[in-house]
Amino acid sequence: MKKYHVTSNFIDIDTDELVKAGDIIEADDDRAELLREKQVIGKEVQEQQDDDHDLEGLKKLAGGYYELPNGDKVRGKDNAIEALKVLNAATTDKDQKTDGEQ
Repeated sequence: MKKYHVTSNFIDIDTDELVKAGDIIEADDDRAELLREKQVIGKEVQEQQDDDHDLEGLKKLAGGYYELPNGDKVRGKDNAIEALKVLNAATTDKDQKTDGEQ
């Protein structure tokens, strides 16, 4: 599926949730056509491949939110990357302490 910039607020008929202008949504070709007719989406998002390595372990959610491997949700890509680094550091520290106790 392709990703699109949301240009106007609307209620998603699939999830019954508010999608806000500025968000990015995924849609197949048929749904994208319908959303264009309703004038709520704009251009297709052009993916930046060089940032993908920073996003490993994160799941992109609607509304600019990301889900961390531990299930926490964070808004904003930069915030999500920082939270993932903290989470990974904490996991590494915990693993090192566990190994030292054996």
